[in-house]
Amino acid sequence: MAEKNISLRDFNAKIVLKRIEKKKALCPSCERRIKHAGELNIFKNKKTNEILYYITCRKCEYKKDKQTKEKQKETILVIEKRLIENRYPYSCEVVEDPNIERMLDNVVHGNQKMQMNVFEETLGIWHKEDEQFFEDNPDRKFYARPLYKGELEAVHKGDEKMVEVAIKNNISFTMIHRVAKTQRAYEYVSDLTGHPYNEEAFVAALFMIKVNNAFGVEDLPELYQKIKENKQIVEDFKLDKFSK
Repeated sequence: MAEKNISLRDFNAKIVLKRIEKKKALCPSCERRIKHAGELNIFKNKKTNEILYYITCRKCEYKKDKQTKEKQKETILVIEKRLIENRYPYSCEVVEDPNIERMLDNVVHGNQKMQMNVFEETLGIWHKEDEQFFEDNPDRKFYARPLYKGELEAVHKGDEKMVEVAIKNNISFTMIHRVAKTQRAYEYVSDLTGHPYNEEAFVAALFMIKVNNAFGVEDLPELYQKIKENKQIVEDFKLDKFSK
């Protein structure tokens, strides 16, 4: 039966649910391909001690709410039987850390696609100004500012088409993440005027969304709020592990 002694914070649950949903695998209840996830569940295979997250589709979740307790138990038994016999076609994944002590650890340090800008030259005035900002604010790891004149051309040196695309997309702000004392990663976004880009929590949330495909823009408000409530998330976001 489903494991009951595993803690999973609401925010973690949403991240894991979205990750499994993207696999477009079969719902273990109705065996149809999942387009929209219903709820995240946890199951422990007592024979192998393997712990799984699994999701069912929204239609099955909706039906479950209208079923009797006995019928719900029958459905769970069917699901668990399928996962035990052959879990691979279904919308599930193995739990590596069932307690998830760090809120973003499985996402940031997992097998997520990371993208960032790396420079061959760091001679622009903005690089010196950015370095000075972090020297003046040693507790900060993220900040954002408007683009400097000529910065886009330096970022896309030798690729005029990319510069044109960036201008067309209104790329006008830079987000900087201090990876180490003399290392910084850069991401470029559209106009942030009207947004709280002076707040580190907002920039950190937007930066994570830009470089980590586990998040989408729709996650920004919740991620921003969570970082404001718990600065440890910023400490856990060790981007330097991906830049070596």
